Amino acid sequence: MTDGLRVRPGQVRLLGAVELAGPGGPVPLATGARRLLAVLGLRGGEIVGWAQLSAAGIDPVALDRDSAALAGGLARGGLRGALQTRAAGMRLAGRYVDVLRYHDELRRARSRRTAGDLPGAVTLYDRALARWRSDTPLDGIALTGWAAAEAKRLRESRTRAREERWDCVLRTAAAAVRASGAPVADRAAVRAGIDATKAAEVAASELEAGVVRHPLRERRWELLLTATLLSRGRAAARSVYERALQTFADQLGVEPGERLRALAAAAERGDIAELPAPARPQPRMPRRVAAPPVPLTSLLGRDALLDDIDVRLAGHRLVTLVGPGGAGKTRLAIAAAGRPWASASVAAATDEAGALLGEQASAGGPVAWFVDLTVVDRPGKVPAAVAETLGLRQDPGLDPVDAIAEEIGAHEVLLVLDNCEHLVAGCGELARQLLARCPGLRILATSRAPLRADDEAIVPVPPLPLPTAVAGHTLADLATHAATRLFLERAQARGRPVPEGSADAVAQLCVELDGLPLAIELAAARTPLLSVPEIVARIRTDQRLLHSPDPTTPPRHRTVAAAVESSLEQLPRTCRCSSTGWRSSRAASTPARPMPCGPVPAPTPPRSTSLSTPRWWRKTPAGTGCSCPSAGTRWPACTLTRPPPVPRTPPTTCAWPRRPTPTCAATPRRLGWPACAPTRQTCAPR
Repeated sequence: MTDGLRVRPGQVRLLGAVELAGPGGPVPLATGARRLLAVLGLRGGEIVGWAQLSAAGIDPVALDRDSAALAGGLARGGLRGALQTRAAGMRLAGRYVDVLRYHDELRRARSRRTAGDLPGAVTLYDRALARWRSDTPLDGIALTGWAAAEAKRLRESRTRAREERWDCVLRTAAAAVRASGAPVADRAAVRAGIDATKAAEVAASELEAGVVRHPLRERRWELLLTATLLSRGRAAARSVYERALQTFADQLGVEPGERLRALAAAAERGDIAELPAPARPQPRMPRRVAAPPVPLTSLLGRDALLDDIDVRLAGHRLVTLVGPGGAGKTRLAIAAAGRPWASASVAAATDEAGALLGEQASAGGPVAWFVDLTVVDRPGKVPAAVAETLGLRQDPGLDPVDAIAEEIGAHEVLLVLDNCEHLVAGCGELARQLLARCPGLRILATSRAPLRADDEAIVPVPPLPLPTAVAGHTLADLATHAATRLFLERAQARGRPVPEGSADAVAQLCVELDGLPLAIELAAARTPLLSVPEIVARIRTDQRLLHSPDPTTPPRHRTVAAAVESSLEQLPRTCRCSSTGWRSSRAASTPARPMPCGPVPAPTPPRSTSLSTPRWWRKTPAGTGCSCPSAGTRWPACTLTRPPPVPRTPPTTCAWPRRPTPTCAATPRRLGWPACAPTRQTCAPR
């Protein structure tokens, strides 16, 4: 293929010699800057970490010099600002890289080919292959590690793309030849048959050179035999088959595959009704990779919930565990993945799938995969992150969803997607595509919000059950409640069992913590240093006490503050605080009415349990409300819900003369959320 595309200003060209094309032609770059351009271009649009740069052959000592030279070259080429340096690594804007354009056109060509639009697919294949300026990508650049593997995959991608293009051309030609030989064929059909014969002859000449470069690619011999039959007849096709026999015997000592032999027999009869499709790999068991982590502690108080999850998985293919941060969704999903969740109804869906699943059951049972999506920052990266976790090879121009679906096939697989709340759109779209293509797939997701997908079963994850009273308990009584039993077992594991006299304090502590498993475990971690009554007194004034002493704990579970903040990050930045949870900016924009002196009306219950804050988190150090700067006056906790109507005749009120900006104790100061300040705040002084 020749380079049939005009070089546009501002292009990073890697499909051949590495060069930066500017308005006036190629921009000269030093060797180090060209190598850095090649490495960043292979991952265009993504941040390449410092360790990845080093593994690809970039010299860390000269990195500053090379990046400065590359930034200057990009500016001269009209791509100022295309190179970005972040704390995690470096990023090159992907819309300027020809490799990404090639991948996009190749993906579209394969979609057209799958849909049956062969002429349209040939046009897109030609556009994609025209971007190659030589047979070797990144020519002249020495790369190592993953970058060298990416360059090798690019070469293989070009080889496959050429074969797929020839396949489309020959299928179109074969159809035209058959139509021209019909008993009743008009002049247009005969002319199309003649043109198809000429196209097959051109393809045969190209394939002759192709088998010289890759003599052991059986697919090319099949295409060459077909093109030769269409353009030159049966005798020439027989000669091609004899050459293939001799080549495989000399170099491998074996005969060609069954498909090539069957194609040669059909050509000998002059009966080539349809070009055989490429060989598909035999179905195999999914690899047992990305297994769910093995928990180190027992799961308490969730037996009924686990049974509910089993029922939902038997009746639905997408189940989402929804609950607040620290409720134990991940731990619950891991426990559910280890139970016998496979459904016999799936195996009987179709005869073929049923036979395959029967073979799978005899080979070791279903497979569970666990994918943690915490570090994924954009919904569009969800498929690639799942494929990378599963260790699937991502060929250029192929959608990661295709690789995942091919790996699953018709086998029974449970895919656990953990922490989906910041990727709801991406996870929902991935679930929709995979469930439509894989009949034996089940997806179990954990999120603080539903995925809003079709046929999604939502299982709320509530806090642990609490004692009905906070006084008159014994340790034996506390062992019958999941929340208090969790605290007792975790405290005993820390080496300091709870004494009998602290039973009421344990009950009070668990009630204060709303039965949240994460908060209970973090409080139990303090028992070696503090008694239970001391812990109860401390958390009322300082929530920083609930901090994990284990440095290996994930950041979102290291403190209760991190769990609450990560929940609040799911809300828009325009939201405001309230003493019972969080309200939208629409409620915040509603003018506040003066409130009469006296007791503050009871606030409205929170709308969402998954985003509401625990009661102990919403308290002030003194447990009374906001402290506003007004001559020692104590103000009750402010709320943005409109209070009940008041009489037209205003009673004695105390109103702010101007818009105040107090710091509301309902919100942690370190969250950085806007202060809770309505237009006019009127409260009763104490």
